[in-house]
Amino acid sequence: MKTKLLAGASALLLILAASCNKLITLSGPPSPVQHPFLTYLSYLQGLNLNVDSELVTTLPVILNDQTTKVEGTGQAEIAFAFRSANPGVISQLGIYAPVSAVAHTVTLWDSATGQVLVQLNITTNSPGEWSYASVGQTNQVLGIEANHGYIIGFNTLAVGVPINTDTVANQVYTFNGIYDFKANAPPGNLPMLPFTEFGITFEGWYMVNYDTPISAPLFPPQGSFQSFDVVAFFGAVDIEFTPAP
Repeated sequence: MKTKLLAGASALLLILAASCNKLITLSGPPSPVQHPFLTYLSYLQGLNLNVDSELVTTLPVILNDQTTKVEGTGQAEIAFAFRSANPGVISQLGIYAPVSAVAHTVTLWDSATGQVLVQLNITTNSPGEWSYASVGQTNQVLGIEANHGYIIGFNTLAVGVPINTDTVANQVYTFNGIYDFKANAPPGNLPMLPFTEFGITFEGWYMVNYDTPISAPLFPPQGSFQSFDVVAFFGAVDIEFTPAP
């Protein structure tokens, strides 16, 4: 295992290793924290059409709602591959959902081994607001390696809802791309993935549909990975990350 010193108001010993997935208790909350997906999405949604000539649109959908012409079965595991240029700690997982007061299961995997590192049921806030939950008890964090692959995903089936149920509780956002109205010829959608914020790169996304009961989160197979010029996708999940100095 590798040891690193996390400097702050007081020195904290942090154990970081790809094979070490135990939560670590710090003497105080990590700082400063970074939210890469929230930051990226806020930037896109804040673009001014008259100034930047770019726009991202979102639409709540249910995956098995035929009126939306969404392909797939009633529910899916939707996930994103990411890696950080710096080692550090994850203190929270987050989800961005259009329905309040429902819970979705959010899972963090080691992409090399498929091992579940953290799994949380996160209850959503008001529509259009990010919802976060701590990975452990007070001041507990999960150490991650630099340049190591991880996958964070969520299940579109709300916790407690029967499988293959058409209900607003299962709604997720679909992100329809960044439309370029500039002088580029011809105008059209610009890719949303991959993107990099704070040295953390979200490299692409997975969508694994299922229509029979599952007993464990679906680790996304490599064949479902989309990583090149992704202009639209379903759902958004995030980490609360603090880099080691």
